[in-house]
Formats: sequence, C-alpha cells, structure tokens
Amino acid sequence: MRAVVKLVMASLMQSFKGKVDLIYIDPPFDVGADFSMSVAMIRNGI
Repeated sequence: MRAVVKLVMASLMQSFKGKVDLIYIDPPFDVGADFSMSVAMIRNGI
C-alpha cells in the first residue's frame, strides 16, 4: 500500500504543483494497531 501511495503522491505533485496548499491523508483504521485519543470538554466555559 505504501508504494501505491508514493506513486499517487508523485503523480499529484506533478499535476497540481502550485495549485494545492495541503493534502491530508487520514490514517488507516482497524489495522491491528492501537490508537488512542483524549479530548477534554469544558461545560459553560471558554
């Protein structure tokens, strides 16, 4: 999969040079790796 992504990104770089500021690639999920995230929520505050 990584090789395919590298080929696609190289193609995009040639096609969209100077036209795109950011490309965000979402990480794969459910691949057997552990992902953790903590979010603090504040009520009635800033």
